Amino acid sequence: MESTEKVQRGLWHNKSYRYLISSQLVSNLGDWLDLLALFALLSLKWQVTSMEMAYVMICFGLPMVLFGPISGVLADRFERRTLMIISDVLRIPLVLAFIFATNIWQIYIILLLKGSLAALFNPAKNGKLKEIVAPEHMDKAVAYSTMIEQVSKIAGPIVSGVLLSSVGIAAAFYIDAASFLVSALLLIGIPVRKHFDATASADQEHKSILQDLKLGFTFMSKVPFILFGTGLFCMTFLVLQIADTQVMILLREIPGMSAEFIGIALASSGIGLLGVAALLNRKPVQSIVLAMCIGIIGLGIVFVLAAWFASLQGGFEWLIPVSFMFGGASAGLVIIPFNVTVQKRTPVEYSGRVFGTIGSLSTLMSIIGPMIGGIIATVYGVMAAFVWSGSLLAILGIIALLLGKSFDRRSTHVTESA
Repeated sequence: MESTEKVQRGLWHNKSYRYLISSQLVSNLGDWLDLLALFALLSLKWQVTSMEMAYVMICFGLPMVLFGPISGVLADRFERRTLMIISDVLRIPLVLAFIFATNIWQIYIILLLKGSLAALFNPAKNGKLKEIVAPEHMDKAVAYSTMIEQVSKIAGPIVSGVLLSSVGIAAAFYIDAASFLVSALLLIGIPVRKHFDATASADQEHKSILQDLKLGFTFMSKVPFILFGTGLFCMTFLVLQIADTQVMILLREIPGMSAEFIGIALASSGIGLLGVAALLNRKPVQSIVLAMCIGIIGLGIVFVLAAWFASLQGGFEWLIPVSFMFGGASAGLVIIPFNVTVQKRTPVEYSGRVFGTIGSLSTLMSIIGPMIGGIIATVYGVMAAFVWSGSLLAILGIIALLLGKSFDRRSTHVTESA
């Protein structure tokens, strides 16, 4: 207990970490405001078609898919704080450009540019976290970061809804632009730190971006857990998205469903993940692969149960928020241990490339998964999409549990040699 409190004090006495986590909080809340304001502009004012909205979602994710690994190389080559500040500052005029856009093609271009800058920010942020946080504090650092994401997911839509209704869409974009400015100012408080020695820096100048990219892939392939965990994480994300993007359709089909109930159901998922983040903050898991597999199987069970509860009549709807809460907790068992372990087992000079690649692959899954889910829901119905997704997740978790133990045991030794 005493050592736990010492670790806790050590993390929050880290001024650089406080600046970084505060920047994340401001940025996450601003992102929700940005997203809802844009949806309000497109759906309520512009009356865009379903296909146009689909293209909008593709523009959200495509830059990370295309530029994630390359952005990781840049994050490993240059000072990460500087890259994050540049990303924040350049996104300010892009957010303001939404106000003056007059057609959907301008929105597509703005989203692609803004997404490219976000793709630069994320690997740099994860690499900076590796620089400023000691290994013994990494579990708590990642857990707090995840907790902030979930608090933003719960509070962000509420705050955004109030702002949109009170100040309007244009003012919401101005506030979001200001959030990027605040984030950049907070990042100035993080000291510049060269994460390479002079020899490494001189050697790197003679390497091309493609050579650096290849070195990152080579490192990932040599560390068993990172290779196995990334594949498992991305496959989980793919199958998860088959049902996750159909949640609103599932809830809409329940007779007498209200907007308040939908809000409670969606918030329950964030509360569940927040609870697991708090738990893991106090007591990190011992077996990473086991925790991830339990989480994946739990997600599968939750999706199947959600479809069943939605089909029941006679006041069983309250079981859906309960199941979503367990679903959020299961997702936390996948996301948090995976990110903590990758942070710990990746040397600082490779962290940008590793997280850039993981972000690129997971974002690609977030584009493919909804397409598969849409096809299944259209042909067989939305409940079938939940049953298929849940069943595949449970099978994936069981297979990973059988295969993953050796990866977990071998990974630490290979990380040191790599």
